[in-house]
Amino acid sequence: MKRLITYLVAMIVLLTGFCLKLYASEKPEVFVQLGHTSSVTSVAISPDGRYIVSGGRDNTVKLWDITTGREIRTFKGHTNDVTSVAISPDGRYIVSGSYDKTVKLWDITTGREIRTFKGHTNDVTSVAISPDGRYIVSGSEDNTIRLWDITTGRKIRKFRGHTLPVSSVAISPDGRYIVSGGRDNTVKLWDITTGREIRTFKGHTNDVTSVAISPDGMYILSGSFDDTVKLWDITTGREIKTFSGHTDYVKSVAISPDGRYIVSGSWDNTIKLWDITTGREIRTFSGHTHFVSSVAISLDGRYIVSGSWDNTIKLWDITTGREIRTFSGHTLPVNSVAISPDGRYIVSGNSDETIKLWSITTGREIRTFRGHIGWVNSVAISPDGKYIVSGSYDDTIKLWDISTGREIRTFKSHTYEVTSVAISPDGRYIVSGSHDKTIRLWDITTGREIRTFRGHIDWVNSVAISPDGRYIVSGSYDNTVKLWDITTGREIRTFSGHTLPVTSVAISPDGIYIVSGSSDETIKLWDISTGRQIRTFSGHTNSVYYSVAISPDGRYIVSGSYDNTVKLWNITTGREIRTFKGHKNFVSSVAISPDGRYIVSGSGDGTVRLWDIATGKEIAQFISFTDGEWIVITPEGYYNASPNGDKYINVRIGNKVYGIENYREAFYRPDLVKLALSGKSLEGYKTLADAGTPPVVEIIDTPSKIDKDEIKVTVKLTDTGSGIGDIRLYLNDTAVLVDSARGIKITPKAGEKSIFKTYIVKLLNGENIIKAVAFNGDNTMQSNPAVQKVIASISIKKPSMYAVVIGINEYKNPKLTLKYAVADAKLFAETISQIAKPLFEKVEVNLLTTKEETTKENIKKTLEGYKNLNPEDVFVFYVASHGTVDEGEYFLITSNVGSLSTFRLKEDALTQAELKELIANVPSTKKFIVIDTCNAGKLGEALQMAMLTRGMSEETAVKILSKAVGSTIISASTSLQEALEGYQGHGLFTYALVEGLKGKADTDRDGFIKTLELASYVDSEVPSLAEKIFKKAQYPTATPTGQSFPVGKINSTTR
Repeated sequence: MKRLITYLVAMIVLLTGFCLKLYASEKPEVFVQLGHTSSVTSVAISPDGRYIVSGGRDNTVKLWDITTGREIRTFKGHTNDVTSVAISPDGRYIVSGSYDKTVKLWDITTGREIRTFKGHTNDVTSVAISPDGRYIVSGSEDNTIRLWDITTGRKIRKFRGHTLPVSSVAISPDGRYIVSGGRDNTVKLWDITTGREIRTFKGHTNDVTSVAISPDGMYILSGSFDDTVKLWDITTGREIKTFSGHTDYVKSVAISPDGRYIVSGSWDNTIKLWDITTGREIRTFSGHTHFVSSVAISLDGRYIVSGSWDNTIKLWDITTGREIRTFSGHTLPVNSVAISPDGRYIVSGNSDETIKLWSITTGREIRTFRGHIGWVNSVAISPDGKYIVSGSYDDTIKLWDISTGREIRTFKSHTYEVTSVAISPDGRYIVSGSHDKTIRLWDITTGREIRTFRGHIDWVNSVAISPDGRYIVSGSYDNTVKLWDITTGREIRTFSGHTLPVTSVAISPDGIYIVSGSSDETIKLWDISTGRQIRTFSGHTNSVYYSVAISPDGRYIVSGSYDNTVKLWNITTGREIRTFKGHKNFVSSVAISPDGRYIVSGSGDGTVRLWDIATGKEIAQFISFTDGEWIVITPEGYYNASPNGDKYINVRIGNKVYGIENYREAFYRPDLVKLALSGKSLEGYKTLADAGTPPVVEIIDTPSKIDKDEIKVTVKLTDTGSGIGDIRLYLNDTAVLVDSARGIKITPKAGEKSIFKTYIVKLLNGENIIKAVAFNGDNTMQSNPAVQKVIASISIKKPSMYAVVIGINEYKNPKLTLKYAVADAKLFAETISQIAKPLFEKVEVNLLTTKEETTKENIKKTLEGYKNLNPEDVFVFYVASHGTVDEGEYFLITSNVGSLSTFRLKEDALTQAELKELIANVPSTKKFIVIDTCNAGKLGEALQMAMLTRGMSEETAVKILSKAVGSTIISASTSLQEALEGYQGHGLFTYALVEGLKGKADTDRDGFIKTLELASYVDSEVPSLAEKIFKKAQYPTATPTGQSFPVGKINSTTR
């Protein structure tokens, strides 16, 4: 027996390890969180409370992580609105009903469609799963209810009795009864075994929209278009109570697991919580901006989930009424793309009413053009590259200055949305097509409409101008292509052959051929002079959607389709050469670079993608978000982004979803993005797939209330197969403790998956948000955070300021000698001390400037001495020295540095990891960091060359450091720019910084100098001074992270 037990234990350990490794080795899938792009119709919560499932009018079902608000997976297969969703009792399956008359069963883990249940002859309106998970019940607009075997898909029984469509169904907790609500104003109770109608409940005066059954099976709840909720006795059919309070239709109802409360959602945009015994309205939940279509309650009774026609899902605290989280998309479809004539820029027209200008050279969003009040359907760039033309859903065309973003002119005359725009080869004219069935010709200089072309009998979807500027080609919803004389307006020829709408047209560079794409899934090649159809290109499995283009040499056609792919075709043979796969939604637009090497595509998945035409490989994605943030990311996972642009990209590993921000410290590499965009390969660099998964982090055994000024925080870390690296604790979003693995994986004991670590954290009076994160073994990926709110009732302490100020002129290597670093440090120390004294209980400035004081070891020892600060204290770190980057890591050059070799830098200089740990372990929640460490003046040729060849810039390193410690950092300038010295005896950067501290940064004139004010002042002032005084460029890096707080108080004397 002992031997058997030992064997079983060994097998369990072995299998556990195997599962963890399998989980860790699953390939990460990167995707944009689109959310629902139309109304949310139904929501459900998984039995374990970890997931939300939603259905929408965009024909999709979505799975969400309830803790993070991240979209995990989209289930596609329905061809019409999804009306209802349910989750099986074991949490393994999703059931959905749709206006496509079907019910579908899905695997929640893989997203795979398992089975389709067909039989209803009209829209399916509602679905439910039996408590034993064996049966599905569906209600339909065919007036019937059907019972299905979930395993075989067989229809078991049909329930007839409603005289109008069935709108809602529910199954009793014992699985014996079905309850249904219908548009005939009734609720019905059915015997699930016999199909017999047991009872009809009458009382509503309008459609019954939703039904639910109490956990004890004694009561039925119904919501109605008569604006009320009713509670019924299931045994007698008696109406017990009516709940009135909504001012519009009640669309959804639910009962809490303990049977004490009712929740209702209404077209008055609110959710209401009711006491089931008294009928009293307890609370109203407001926040949705459109109809509330569905509500659900978590099994623990703590949360409400609601779905709305505002396209969002919301999570609510049932006790307080507080909105906890909104589940939605952060980007909208890209409708049109164009490439500048010099091949350096991409322009995209978007559904958020904006136009975006992207740099292909640097991998950055350069500019946003705002002015349209509807989707931007089409964009074009003038032949000289100076102007953008856009057509919009708002019926207008606009002309923009590409260099300034200024709107030059609006062209008005169309009476319906503008679908397509083109610019003549000489840049003098604009041609537009519209859903008003016309094409119009405009003078680009005056805005005057020159001519209207009429002839199409349905919407005009696409227009193009011939290379000689003499002809216009148009494609229409009337299934035809037309050729027009641009001078006379005469229709020359109609090209017929497509069997569905023509969505896109293009003309070959020699003007001999027309290419057209259609909803009939084909592309056709036409002879422009005879109208003869030369060739049909077949291969797409869905509509060719507003996207065909011809290569500059006229040899190839590129097409984009609703099948989510881009295809490259040989124009002569009609052969499909290559398919470009990667988009997660329809491809809306394609363009080819002037040199014929690249394809750009825009998509309903919110991305613009750049492809290598020769290899078919994706080079990068360009993504903008509705709040103005942006990101450019390579397939390997390396990215460049605006300050918060990495918040909205999801990375799914199995059924666990992370943000790309979890990879920031290893994969935020603008230099590698730039390298990829230049045509270089990133082969040999790590990819997201190489980064193992991080541990699962939980905060346990930690009280939520305390009357002490410090607390023991116990962190449980569960290895997922890739080891456990650094552990960080944040207090109110500022790092206050780092437990560094220093390259050694923390490994649980044999047979155990988890380790437990306990830390002491000092607290502030009032609310303290403690966040714990941990990294995988090689510190390339961070976990999702564990968060604990602690309310501390302690005395309020007056804060003190502590500053470490370092200036290094002399180094072991005399070639590194600086002239102004010590003077800059002394000026900063003097100024910060002066303005801080009126504000703080104590001001202590530790100035380190001698060769002995500024060694690596002494700086480390000094910083380690600040581990006993209080969280309300302010900590300032200033350093003026040299800095460099080698092998992706930043190094602060200390006075003991002689050799600049990689090996010696790691030994002698202060590394980025060490600096991060030292600053993070200062327990102050208010940290302000100034790093004046550029490759300046007398840096020496060796270090200058190192910066040219070693990749990551200092700017990147500073941004990573700022995010890691949760503090604002200002640094002297971006790499490879001359750091300017010698202005009034100081470096220009510190001079501007000190001027800001003395009062010039006090933009709101409240007498306090705050960190974010100072960052903003330096960011704008240094470039201005550099240009004015030295006629040279210097751009500081200001990374405003975390809270803004005052570092000093000024008066008229200080100013």
